[in-house]
Amino acid sequence: MSDDDLDPPAANNVGLILAVVWFFLGIAGCAGAGFAIGFVSETMGVLASYFGFPLFAGGLAALLVAPFLRRYGAPAAVGAPLGCGCFSMVATLFAVVMFFAVIFPML
Repeated sequence: MSDDDLDPPAANNVGLILAVVWFFLGIAGCAGAGFAIGFVSETMGVLASYFGFPLFAGGLAALLVAPFLRRYGAPAAVGAPLGCGCFSMVATLFAVVMFFAVIFPML
């Protein structure tokens, strides 16, 4: 095993850095949604959750994938976390909108 296999190039860390930033932006979005629900109004909290929760889920998915792909080269190290994160954001946004549009009014 050569030293190149153990120490990936710095360009392969871009995906990991983006995933960490994305994850912490999602935490800030969830905190903002919680603040809006608790102190401002329920409607503002629902609108904030449309942004915060999908951002958190996308960042979490990207953060779970990014560390394992650094050794496969820059395209995989950057593209796969972004792809997983974007897919997760779309799926979570769909789930959040369906929850607040269909289930929440019935409660």
